[in-house]
Amino acid sequence: MEAVVGLYDAKGKPVKHSTPRIALGEMRPGSNMASIRSTVANPLKWNAEQPNLYKLVIELVKDGKMLEKIERNIGFRKIEAKDRQLYVNGVKVKLAGVCRHEIDPLSGRADTMRHAEDDVKLFKSANLNFVRTSHYPCTQEFLDAADRYGLYIVSEAPFCWVAPANDLTDLRAILTPTSAMIDYNHSHPSVIMWSLANESHWSELFDYSNKLCKQLDPTRPTTIEHAFSNEDKVTCDIINRHYQHMPYDEVLKDDPRPFLHGECFFLVYHERTDVGIDPGLRELWAHGSADPNSEWGKYCTKSFVQSGVLTPGIPPGAWSHIYDSKHLIGSEIWSGVDDIAYLPGAKVVSSENGNAYWGLIDGWRRPKPELWLSRAVFSPVWFPQRQVDYKTGQASVRIPVENRYSFTNLDKLDFTWELNGAKGKAAVSVPPAGKGDIQITVSMGTVQGSTLKISAANGGNHVVEATITLGERKPVVLPHPRAGAPKWSDDGKNITVAGKGFGFVLDRTTGDFNAANPVHKAPIIRFPALHVTRHDYGDLAPKALPYAEFPDAKTRVIDSVTVAQSHDGLEITVKDHYDHFAGSVTWLIDTNGVGKLDYDYTYTGDDLDTREIGLMALLRPDCDEVKWRRWSEWGDAFPQDSISRTQGSAKARRDKKWPDTPANVKPLWPWSLDQTELGTNDFRSIKFNIYEASLVAPDGSGVCVNANADAHFRACLTQDGVKMHILKNCPLGPLVIKNGDRLTGEFGVTLK
Repeated sequence: MEAVVGLYDAKGKPVKHSTPRIALGEMRPGSNMASIRSTVANPLKWNAEQPNLYKLVIELVKDGKMLEKIERNIGFRKIEAKDRQLYVNGVKVKLAGVCRHEIDPLSGRADTMRHAEDDVKLFKSANLNFVRTSHYPCTQEFLDAADRYGLYIVSEAPFCWVAPANDLTDLRAILTPTSAMIDYNHSHPSVIMWSLANESHWSELFDYSNKLCKQLDPTRPTTIEHAFSNEDKVTCDIINRHYQHMPYDEVLKDDPRPFLHGECFFLVYHERTDVGIDPGLRELWAHGSADPNSEWGKYCTKSFVQSGVLTPGIPPGAWSHIYDSKHLIGSEIWSGVDDIAYLPGAKVVSSENGNAYWGLIDGWRRPKPELWLSRAVFSPVWFPQRQVDYKTGQASVRIPVENRYSFTNLDKLDFTWELNGAKGKAAVSVPPAGKGDIQITVSMGTVQGSTLKISAANGGNHVVEATITLGERKPVVLPHPRAGAPKWSDDGKNITVAGKGFGFVLDRTTGDFNAANPVHKAPIIRFPALHVTRHDYGDLAPKALPYAEFPDAKTRVIDSVTVAQSHDGLEITVKDHYDHFAGSVTWLIDTNGVGKLDYDYTYTGDDLDTREIGLMALLRPDCDEVKWRRWSEWGDAFPQDSISRTQGSAKARRDKKWPDTPANVKPLWPWSLDQTELGTNDFRSIKFNIYEASLVAPDGSGVCVNANADAHFRACLTQDGVKMHILKNCPLGPLVIKNGDRLTGEFGVTLK
C-alpha cells in the first residue's frame, strides 16, 4: 500500500515536491495514521492580497487500485507576532476587520453555509481584509471562500462571557472544543490566529488552552478577545481589548506584545431612537475620516471628543492612527451582519431582543450605508488630502497618495480620472507601505474649486473612488430676497400675504399659519419654529436621559408678531418663549417667494446634550418627495441606491411595484427603500452639508432650502403632513448647551 501525493498550481499544472510517493506497507488493524512530509521549492505565497492556492491531492493505492482520494486547497505562508507587530511572510500587515455571526433570517444559526461566499465577497468589497468568527468556529464553506478570495481569519473557540474556576475537573470542557476547532480549521491558510474565548475571565484553564493551541499548532499566534480579569496573567501572543478610547497607542503601551483593538462599533447602532427616526445618522461614524487634518476633520474630531461615553467607537482618523501605529495591529468592527432571525409569524428573535441591526449588511445580505463607508475608510489606496493647492492656469496637478497595501504595488492597479468632462488614465507606481504622487495634466481654463475624480480598480474590482478639490472650494451664490415685498394686509387678528403664486394667512394669536383659510395657498402650513433634540445615548449610557424633542409646544407663549416692509421684501417676526427657551423666528420673503429664515433663542435650563438644532416647519401632505444636492468629504461616488449619495430624489413611500411583505419574507427592494410610518430610509435620512434641498409635490410646488454646505436637511411624514427640519447642528457627538447659551442660525428658503 502506498500514498501518492500530487500538488497542482492554479492552472492545474503539476508542481514538483520532494515526496510524491510514500510506501505505507500493510496498515495494522486499528491504525489509521501516517505522517508524510514534503517540501516545495519557492512556492507562491498566500496572503489576503494575493491568495495563491495550490491543490493537494492524496491517493491511497493498493495493488495499483485507488482506494481513497482526498483533495484540499492549501497555501504557503508564515505568520509571526514579533516586535509588537503582526507579520505575514515577513511583511507587516494591518488588520482591517469585522466580526461575523453565522446568521440567516429564517434559519438562525443553522444552514448558513450558503451565505459563505457572498459574505466574503461583500466584506472584500468594503476593503476589509480580516474577519473574526464570533463566538465559535465558522463553517468550512466560509473558510474555503476566505482562502480563495483572500481574507485573514481569527477562528474563535466557542466560549463567551465565561468565568472558569481554576478547577481542573472543568479542563475537558475547555480543551475538547478548542482542539476540535484546530483540527477542523488548521489546514486553511486564511486562518492566521486562534482566539481562546470572547470577553471572559482569564483563569488557569485558559492558560492550559493556550498551551494546547501551541502544542497542536505552533505556526499561529493566539489571543483572547478581551479578558475581563487577570489581564496581567494572560499568556497569549497578542493582547486584545474591546471598545477602547483614543489615543489607542496609550492602551497597554508597556505591553511588549502586539495589540489588537478587538470589537469596536458603529457609534449610532447604540442610539436606538435617533437612528430609528433618522437612519442617515449612520453616515456619522465615518465623518472626518477622509482628511482628519482638514477643517472638516478637525470639527468632526472635536464633536467626537466632546461625546464622552461615545469615544470607544471609530473616531475621525482612527484607521489612519492604527495604520501608522507601532503597537496596534488592527481592529474588528462589531458587526458584519445584522443578527436577526424570525420565528413563524414574523416574530423576531435575536441576541439583542430584536435590536441587533448592527451590520454592514442586513440579514438578507443587502448592503447598508456602512458597507460603502467601510470601503472608503479602509481603502488601501489612500488620499490623505481631499483638497490640494491649485491656481487657475496651472498645467498639471500633483495628488498625494499612500499605498496601504502590504504586498501590492500601485502599478498593479488601473487608475482613471475625470475633470470638467475630460477623462484619462494615470500611471502610478508606489511600493507597498509607500507614499507618492499622481500627476495629472490639467486642461486650459480649469479654475480653482474644480472637482477632480480619481478611481482605482484592481483586476476589475473597484478599490476606491475619490473626489479632490483643486484649490479653494468656491462658495455658492445663494438666492436672496430682492424682488420687493408681496402684497399684505393686517386686520389685527390675521396677517394676510399674497405673492406670485402663493398666499398665506398668519394668525397673530397663535403665531402660526391658518392653513384652513381659503386664502392660504402655500406648500408650508405651519410657521417655522425652533427645533432641538436631546442626544440619544442608548445603551452606552443607560442612566442618561432619553431622546426628546424641544421646546415643549405646550409651554409656548406668543410674545408678539410683527411685520416690517423693506426694499427687499416683507419681514415677519414671531417672538415667543417656552420653558427654558426664549427668542424669535424671522422670515424675510419677497414677492417671488425667495426668502431668508433666521432664528435667535436663549436657553435658560440645565446643561442639555443636544444633537439637532435648527428649525422645523410643516408642509402639505402632498409634498412627499425630497430632492437634494450636497457636499461630502467622500465625493459623489456613492452607489445610486445609497441614502448617503450627494444628489438625488426620494419619495416618502416605496413604489407600488414593491408592496409590503411580512418581515420574514426577503425584500425585493434595496435597503434604502425599507420604510416606517415616517417614510422610506431614503426619504427620512438626513442630508448632511446641503447646497440645495427641497420638499416638492407632484405639481412641482414645495419649499427649497439653499446653503453653502453648512446646513443639514431632514424630512419625515406625520399624520398632519410632512415635517421639514432645517438644521445648523447635527454633530457626531452631543453638543452641550448651557444656561445662557444663544442658539442662532440663518437659512435661505424659497417657496416653489
